[in-house]
Amino acid sequence: MDNLKKLTLDDIGRIMYQDQQSPPSIIKFYSSRCDMCHKLAPFYEDLADEFYEQLDFFVFDVDLIGDALEVVFPQVNGVPTLCTVDSPGRLKILPDPPTPSEDTWYHEDDIRNFIKEILK
Repeated sequence: MDNLKKLTLDDIGRIMYQDQQSPPSIIKFYSSRCDMCHKLAPFYEDLADEFYEQLDFFVFDVDLIGDALEVVFPQVNGVPTLCTVDSPGRLKILPDPPTPSEDTWYHEDDIRNFIKEILK
């Protein structure tokens, strides 16, 4: 968990509007009430340990903003959601898998491919 950083709403605003992401970042939107989010957490933490020199890994608890999620982050349609900051103020979301995992929504290969895309 040392390579994961929890974000506040202020933190995420700063990250989203930086001119350049160096290193690039990946953000996991989650809810403390989401079983899939909890099941995805160990794999996400392992990725943070594996790629810590190349990517900043963040987590943001959507429960911090409650019903305002769709207003503040309209691109985030549910949790878990993984994304990166594509350009200032714009999130690039990892698309939903055609056949979601019953446990974690995303499949490990989908996440690894998304990371490869971010690092290009």
